[in-house]
Amino acid sequence: MKPVLLQVTENLRIVDYDDRNVALEMFSTGFNPKTKEKTQSWKTAGFFSSIRSSLRYIVEQELITDTNTLNKIESVSDAIERSNQVVLEAIERLGG
Repeated sequence: MKPVLLQVTENLRIVDYDDRNVALEMFSTGFNPKTKEKTQSWKTAGFFSSIRSSLRYIVEQELITDTNTLNKIESVSDAIERSNQVVLEAIERLGG
C-alpha cells in the first residue's frame, strides 16, 4: 500500500507512487460476477508529476462535482465553488 499524501475527499486521495510520480485514486464500488459479491477498493484514476497537477486534474474533470444533479446555472456555480473550496482546503492541509 502506497503512503497517502493527501486525502482530498472520502472518495479521492493522492498517494506517493514512486520517486517521480503521485497517483490519484478514487474509491469505487463494483460487483464481482464470479463471487456475486459487491467489492470496494481504491482504483488509480491517473498518474501525475506533482500533487498540484493532480489537484488541477480533479478540478478540470469535475471529480468532486456530481454533474447528474445540476440543472440550473446557480447550482452549477455553487457546485464549482464547493469543489474549489475542497481543493483549497486540501492545499492548506499540505501547508500552503
